[in-house]
Amino acid sequence: ELEKVLSAKEITVVLEETNLIDGIWQERPSNPTSPLRLHADKWAGESASDKLKKLRDEIRGMGADALLVSKLDDVSWLLNIRGADIECNPVPLAYAIVEMDQVRLFVSSEKVSDVVRGKLEESNVAFYEYDEVIEGVKSVVREGKRIAFDPATTSIGLKNAAKEEKSDSFIERPSPIDMPKATKNEAELAGMREAHLRDGVALAKFFAWMDALTKKGETVSEYVAGAELANFRAEQSGFFEPSFPSIVGEGPNGAVIHYRAAKDTARGIKAGSMLLVDSGGQYECGTTDCTRVYHFGGDAAQPTPFQKEVYTRVLKGHIAVDQSVWPENTPGHVLDAYARRPLWEGGLNYLHGTGHGVGAALNVHEGPQSISPRFTNQTPLKEGMICSNEPGYYEDGQFGVRIENLLIVQPAETKHQFNDGKYLKFERLTHTPIQTKLIDLDLLSESEVAWINTYHQEVWEKISPRLTDEPVALDWLFDHTQPIEKPRPDDDDASAGVGPAAGEDVNGKPIEAATSAA
Repeated sequence: ELEKVLSAKEITVVLEETNLIDGIWQERPSNPTSPLRLHADKWAGESASDKLKKLRDEIRGMGADALLVSKLDDVSWLLNIRGADIECNPVPLAYAIVEMDQVRLFVSSEKVSDVVRGKLEESNVAFYEYDEVIEGVKSVVREGKRIAFDPATTSIGLKNAAKEEKSDSFIERPSPIDMPKATKNEAELAGMREAHLRDGVALAKFFAWMDALTKKGETVSEYVAGAELANFRAEQSGFFEPSFPSIVGEGPNGAVIHYRAAKDTARGIKAGSMLLVDSGGQYECGTTDCTRVYHFGGDAAQPTPFQKEVYTRVLKGHIAVDQSVWPENTPGHVLDAYARRPLWEGGLNYLHGTGHGVGAALNVHEGPQSISPRFTNQTPLKEGMICSNEPGYYEDGQFGVRIENLLIVQPAETKHQFNDGKYLKFERLTHTPIQTKLIDLDLLSESEVAWINTYHQEVWEKISPRLTDEPVALDWLFDHTQPIEKPRPDDDDASAGVGPAAGEDVNGKPIEAATSAA
């Protein structure tokens, strides 16, 4: 496309085989050398050999003899390997060429242990150095094979390598790996569920720690808070690294959508602070991504009416997406308006998508599905896909709100099946309390209140058994999962609407018994 545009202006694009920047970058760091690791069969759910067998059927269907795999997460998913070459993404720098009888894997040999090599050789994987990929493409073409690749993710240099050998030697097609990678199998979903339970423990410990310090009148910098959050996650079994740099934004910094605190300029978090925390973890079994907003200081510090209104409208949109049911083959953009309607009704909006795909122990942003206003993405939401649900609102210079859970697309049981069609719904993965202090109960319907109470009961039941040795976090979790109710018209108590039924906890049990068990 660039060549066409420039040629109209009599400008010719000259492709250089070497990177001109390399000639002047005198202190360029060397390529990363993190070792490859095997992704356990327990969490992969399907062997590399079985994945390759299915992929080869797709390659034949394209009329090709081989497939060039350029996306790092595609290579990782296909061969059940993981790496640590890219910060926060458990992938190695590698290419693969899948042929009918073998796979050529282009990766630095110093990253490949004998264990990894032996396992991959079971799937007839041959190893080449990373910088041999251009010659590898040419070699495949010289053998008389047609090679397919995804033009959206393949460099022009690799395309030209095939083209120079033979002009009709390549086929441009969307990646046949995208959809099987996006539609998780049962083992991958089990891993994602386990990862979110571990993450729920870490987040409960973090917010309990923050809550205790701010109630004592202490101030914690955003930078320190982010470091402590990473430490709490690191305590969890199978944790490798964050799934992206944590966003810990106090007050006006919470309105900066991709804010990253710096040590020297971080704001302080104290009683009265409104804090947005968007963070996630990479675990051996899965990948997490969660956003919560908390107003610190207990009952002594209260949010403004506008903060409560905005938070509640964002929450209403979050609930609407969570509860949605839709016919199969519906693209994600159809659900986007569900999240925005409560904000639109108040003359508010946000300028990012509502949801993105998430990999299973892979990249935290994964396609091809999304929930956003980008109507050009017609990818349907399919059973087994994972999406985020993260509406928000950002008041520039003051505060930001975003509430994010990850969701699994699952079959829905409906009373009717029009045209014998299948319907879909969401299953929640994330288990972290949503602060009720920030809710304007007058804006919620009874069904929305019921959703919040049900969600918090689920959080308590799933996370509390893992906090029996953490009394501070357990008490915090108990306090933040209590049921709420809309105030009655004749109730003049300003605090009405929050709290359990008299003498009962979130599970309907006597408070004394629950406290004793804790």
